[in-house]
Amino acid sequence: MLNHENKPVNEAVVALYRFHSPSQRFGHFVPVASPATTDISGFFQFETLADGYYLIVVQAKGYARSHSTRTINDGPTHSTADIRMQFPVKVAIDLKDEAGQPIQGARIRSFNISGMNGSIRATQMLLRDLNYTFPVSDQ
Repeated sequence: MLNHENKPVNEAVVALYRFHSPSQRFGHFVPVASPATTDISGFFQFETLADGYYLIVVQAKGYARSHSTRTINDGPTHSTADIRMQFPVKVAIDLKDEAGQPIQGARIRSFNISGMNGSIRATQMLLRDLNYTFPVSDQ
């Protein structure tokens, strides 16, 4: 696990999910093992994985959540996942009226998708200073 400067990311939490499909048409990701934590060199490991399609989700303090996918077809094997951690994106919104004056008491809605299978959360915020920073991931 490396950051944008190719330096190891220590203590990142790495979750592993396997695609489960009871039919050929639909499926979802299910957790495979307890999350792993990267060591000082950014290394993590999951052992004894069955054939299948996997999703790796990584979270680390100060970085946007990242993910990668891997397919295992030949039984137990060694596979590397080169995942680069990036800083979260920050968006500042300055709301002004047609005359260029700040709009007092303006509201803005934020829609967030969370969870492995896409649950949606909608929030509405009051912009007191008209300079709100959204928490945005790389997804």
